[in-house]
Amino acid sequence: MEVKDLFDLLFDEVLSKLEDPGRNILLVIDGLDESEYQGRNELLDVISNHFIKLPHWIRFLVTTRPEINIADSLKILKPLQLKPNDAENLMDIKLLFEKQLSDVIPQDQQEVIINELVSKSEGLVLYAYLLVNFIKENVSLLTSEQLNSTLPSGISSVYLTYFRRLERELCKELKIKEEQFLTFLSALTAAREPLLLDFVSKLMLPGTSSLADQRKVKNAIASISTLLPVRDDRIHFFHKSVKDWLTDTSWYGQHDFTVDETEGHRILSELCTHELDDIKQKCVDSAEFSGAAKYALQYGVQHMRHLEEGARACEVVMKYVVDLELVYAKLCVSNAGASEDILLIQKHKIFQVLSEDIKGRLNA
Repeated sequence: MEVKDLFDLLFDEVLSKLEDPGRNILLVIDGLDESEYQGRNELLDVISNHFIKLPHWIRFLVTTRPEINIADSLKILKPLQLKPNDAENLMDIKLLFEKQLSDVIPQDQQEVIINELVSKSEGLVLYAYLLVNFIKENVSLLTSEQLNSTLPSGISSVYLTYFRRLERELCKELKIKEEQFLTFLSALTAAREPLLLDFVSKLMLPGTSSLADQRKVKNAIASISTLLPVRDDRIHFFHKSVKDWLTDTSWYGQHDFTVDETEGHRILSELCTHELDDIKQKCVDSAEFSGAAKYALQYGVQHMRHLEEGARACEVVMKYVVDLELVYAKLCVSNAGASEDILLIQKHKIFQVLSEDIKGRLNA
C-alpha cells in the first residue's frame, strides 16, 4: 500500500470515529529524516499534508535532524521546536554523562569534567552518546588534561576515528589496499538494503571468498560496531548521518573517507550481474537462492539504471528486465519485483532508447 493509503487506514478512519477522551494522546515518530527512500520522503509528505486533519487531541513528537526540506514542510503545523541549546536538552545530556561515566572520572573532578563534556557535545545527544562509547573504549580514567588531547572534537571527528580504525583492521586481517577499502565504502552507501557480508567478501577478496574470509571481514567490522552493527550477516548503518558523512560533502566537507555513491551503484551492478548470469545458467525451479542472489533479483536493475545510456543500457534491459527466466525468478522472491523493474525502466531514459531500438527492428 501507498503511505497515504496506510495513513487513511490506520489513522484517519480509526481516529475520526473516536470521541474526545478528555486528554491528549502523544504519538512519537523517531528519525523522520531517515524515512527517505529513493529520493522521496512519503512519510514527510503525509505528515505535512494530512496530519492537520486528525483530531486536536492527537499530538506528535517528531525527532529529526534540522534539514531544510523537513523544516519547510512542517511549518504549516506550527511546531514547537526543541533546540540543542535549550536548558532542558543540556540537562538531559548532563544526566547522560553522569550516569554513564561516573566510574571513569575522578570524584573530585566530576563536576568540572562533566560540564566540559556537555559544552563539547554542543547539545547533540547523538554526539554525546558516541562520546560516551569512545571514552569507555579508549580511556580508563578521564582527567581534565585528556579532554582536548584525547577526545574527538565533534561528531565528524568521531566518525573519522572509527573509520581509520576499521581501515587498519581490514588491512591487517585481509591485506587489502586503500582502493579496495574505498570500494567497499562506496558499495555500502549505495546498497538498497544493509550490505551482505557475502558481497563484502567478494569485494575485498575477489575470487577467493570463503566462510573463513567472511568471518575475518565480520570480525574486522565488529571493531566499529558502534557505527556499523552487523546483524543477520548484513552491515547496517547505526544512523543515517554515518552514510551522509561518507557521501555528503556539502554538509560534512571533504575528508579521507568521502566516497561517490554512483561508484557504489556501478560496483553493485557488477556483483548483481554476476549473480543474475549465474541464475540464468541454473534451473530456476530447483534453485535455492542465496542471499546475494535474492538481492540481485530485487535490486540489480535499480543499480544498473545508473549505467551509461545507449547500447549498453539497452543490452541491460533486454538481458535482465524482460528475460522470462529472470522474471519468473524475481516472482519467486517478490510478487512485485519484476513489475517494479519494468516501471522503473519506463521512467528512465533507457526506455526511450529501447523503444526506438525495438521500432527499428520491427520496421526492418
